[in-house]
Amino acid sequence: MTITKPPLSAPIRRTYTFKVKRYDPERGSYYWKEYSVELTNHETVLDGLLKIKWGVDATLSFRYSCRMGICGSCGMIINGTPRLACETKPYDLGTDVITIEPLSNFEPIKDVATDFSEFFDKHRSIKPWLIRKDEKEQFEKLESYYPQTEEQLNEYLEFAYCIKCGLCYSQYNFAITPRPNLLK
Repeated sequence: MTITKPPLSAPIRRTYTFKVKRYDPERGSYYWKEYSVELTNHETVLDGLLKIKWGVDATLSFRYSCRMGICGSCGMIINGTPRLACETKPYDLGTDVITIEPLSNFEPIKDVATDFSEFFDKHRSIKPWLIRKDEKEQFEKLESYYPQTEEQLNEYLEFAYCIKCGLCYSQYNFAITPRPNLLK
């Protein structure tokens, strides 16, 4: 039996090249910048970006918040795939070059940080929450719950897990690829 990953007590240190596609709002253009970062197999892309920001280049801009994969703030394109930086470990990517780009289909603000205003406006406009049939009941204290079948739950459950990270929205080029009908 071959063990490919070491136990938690024995981290593997490796130096990675982070190629970051940065956006300069003053010029309105992108440029690439490379950074060398040493990380262990337990650290994430977000850890690498924070090491760059704190120790190498304080001007690097990106978003993050919870560091646990539940807020969606650190969504970015990592090695060509939309991912959460806090959940992506460079060691697991199998390469020493990590390419970081802002999410597509979003307006850039600076570097990897993008503007989610339109995304959230569209999200609110479709009212993605359960709405009671009787508006009077909407805000009153209920004496009991509304029963639902497993089939009814399965109709919306996958959408209830959404953390609004924008990764799925970033995957599609809406000018070329038709958007899938997620609400069948």
